[in-house]
Order: sequence, then C-alpha cells, then structure tokens
Amino acid sequence: MDSRDEAQRALREMVDEIGRAADQAKKMARQIAEDVGGFVGLPEKLRLHQGQTGGAGQVSVADAIRDLAALHQEGLITEAEYQAKKSELLGRL
Repeated sequence: MDSRDEAQRALREMVDEIGRAADQAKKMARQIAEDVGGFVGLPEKLRLHQGQTGGAGQVSVADAIRDLAALHQEGLITEAEYQAKKSELLGRL
C-alpha cells in the first residue's frame, strides 16, 4: 500500500468518524430538547384550558396547533408530544 492509498484510507476513516459524531450530536440534541421541553413544559400560549377557543386575550385552537407545529418542525418537541397535544387541542373543537 503506497502513501496515496494510506492517505485515502485515512481520509475515509475520518469522514466515517465525523458522520458518527454528527449522528451522535443529533441524538444528543433531540434528547436535550425532550428534557428541556419536559422541564419547562409547553409555551404558555399552548396551555389552553377546557373551553377556551378564542376571544379577547385567548389563543384559538387553530393558532395553538400552528404554534405547536412550529415547535415540532424546529425539533423542540418530539413527534409523540406533538401528536398528543394536537389531539388534545382538536378534542376541544
């Protein structure tokens, strides 16, 4: 094996290692988002009480679902959290 082959092999190993590190970082970021989300809860505007579907100073269910979807797209809440809260909100219609 010449030095060029060794360099290519080393480069492939580095790329593989970077890929593994990136995957691990993504997993850690998701876990942190779940942990923080569970600790602080959902934003206040998503905490609707039964029967609140709009009006002065209140957030509509549709707006709450849009906000919830934005949190999900940003990775701040999990798919399970998104679906559970969305179902709860839809049940209020």
